[in-house]
Amino acid sequence: MKKLLCTLLCLTSMLFVASCKKNKPTSESEPDSGTSSQVESSEVESESSEESQTIIDGLPVTVYFFHDYNHSTTKEALLTVQSKNGELIAEHPADLTESYHEEFPVFKGWSQKELIDSEDDLWDFEHDVVQSYTSVLRIYGIWVAEGE
Repeated sequence: MKKLLCTLLCLTSMLFVASCKKNKPTSESEPDSGTSSQVESSEVESESSEESQTIIDGLPVTVYFFHDYNHSTTKEALLTVQSKNGELIAEHPADLTESYHEEFPVFKGWSQKELIDSEDDLWDFEHDVVQSYTSVLRIYGIWVAEGE
């Protein structure tokens, strides 16, 4: 009986705290003590910060080209060029010929995504313009297995 009462008391307390947090306006200066609330709170903050960001045409952007996403530090960039939002990338590396991975020997192209879902995700240097929320854009070499 004592265990049942303790369990009910704990559940009631948890529900009370959760409902208070849900109805209370959040303040950035107040730390959140609940782990699940921290996750929810950070997800909401990242969504709202993405919504509030605007891509500004003409903003200078440094474009880093990497051999592949496994080798993507600025120290290992194959080429670094300057561009601007809303503009084509004027200079880019030639198609790569040497893979670092035996299972992925075929160079498919360049992409802003680390892993692509389809060939539509490959960068088209004649048509795709820089669109970045930050002053940095990373473009990766995409490697696939034979026959892909």
